Amino acid sequence: MFDVTFLEPNTTQEQLRKHVINRVIACPQFVSSICIYSQHIPYVKASLLHFPHVKMGTVLNFPKGNMDLRQVKAQTKQAIIAGAEEFDLVVPWYSYDGSREADQKIDLLVNSVRKLIGDKAILKVILETGEIDIDFIIPLGFTCIITGANFLKTSTGKTDTGATVEGVREICCVLNENRNWGRSIPGIKISGGVNNLVTVNTYLQLIKNRIYQVWGTPIRFGVGPSSTALEEYTRNYF
Repeated sequence: MFDVTFLEPNTTQEQLRKHVINRVIACPQFVSSICIYSQHIPYVKASLLHFPHVKMGTVLNFPKGNMDLRQVKAQTKQAIIAGAEEFDLVVPWYSYDGSREADQKIDLLVNSVRKLIGDKAILKVILETGEIDIDFIIPLGFTCIITGANFLKTSTGKTDTGATVEGVREICCVLNENRNWGRSIPGIKISGGVNNLVTVNTYLQLIKNRIYQVWGTPIRFGVGPSSTALEEYTRNYF
């Protein structure tokens, strides 16, 4: 399922209609959610009343992951008031070193957001897998899941390197190990550099091979494709 994302500064209603609303209307059965800045949620939600299955999502601590906890909490409360149902949280990946102190910092951030949004809301944690040391993806992913993340997400799409095959493999290792512990498998969202349908299918096949063929269990799989990939999909299938 696609997440239609538009996160640009000084966004206008005209841009939201072109890049979000019209894209949902074009292929609603393949769109699970949108991701926009929270101040735009009321307008977009009112424009998509005929598509109640499309969840309203927003970002927190975006894009650099360097806000202090007080700021993140305030931003989360504002997003809740605006009507957000899904929350994409950037963790401070740049300072993560696998230490106990680093895990405690991540734990406090993720747990604080989870408490504010409640158990029913979807929390997607952005690991920035194309930038972080690959050896830290697994421990960081475990910490986020244990603390309350529903999805592990590859990238903000705002860094030099977004999703990578190597990073997605590491996330799959996290999800498989989580299942070994008897827990349900969280979801995975691929974003950052997903510019065409070939790339989408590459990641989908990788996840099928790494998780579905091992466990025989469906996994929640989300993609945050670029506008180019969405346009390609619409041209090919509609």
